[in-house]
Amino acid sequence: MNFGTVVISAGLCGLLSFILLALSIGTEYWYIIDVDEGKNSSLEYSSSHSGLWRIYEDLHRVIVVLLPLSLVLLVFGGIFGLVASLAQSTTLLSCIAAYFLICSESH
Repeated sequence: MNFGTVVISAGLCGLLSFILLALSIGTEYWYIIDVDEGKNSSLEYSSSHSGLWRIYEDLHRVIVVLLPLSLVLLVFGGIFGLVASLAQSTTLLSCIAAYFLICSESH
């Protein structure tokens, strides 16, 4: 495989991962259950929201920070990947691939 093929395939994979991450962020609030804590003292009911792939219960503050942060990290990876492809460095592209793998595992 030549360098151009690697760059094109890495760019397409990066674009696909960006689209899927944006889709997962955009579909986190399809179904929202909001329980008033003052009127309901039961532990059985709690606030939650459901998305396309996940159901979150009482994690709103964490979700608000981590999902946009992972989207920003993905954008930075794309920028660095573009710089690495313009520099035609296979070492930098390998590092960017490892970066994308680490970012996807942390999500």
